Amino acid sequence: MYQDEATGTNVESSSGTTVEECREKEP
Repeated sequence: MYQDEATGTNVESSSGTTVEECREKEP
C-alpha cells in the first residue's frame, strides 16, 4: 500500500489498480 500524493488517499498497489483508476472512482 502506498499513499497517493495527489489525493492523500492510501492505495493498495497489490490490488493492481493504478492511481488513475483510483482517481476515476473518486468524486
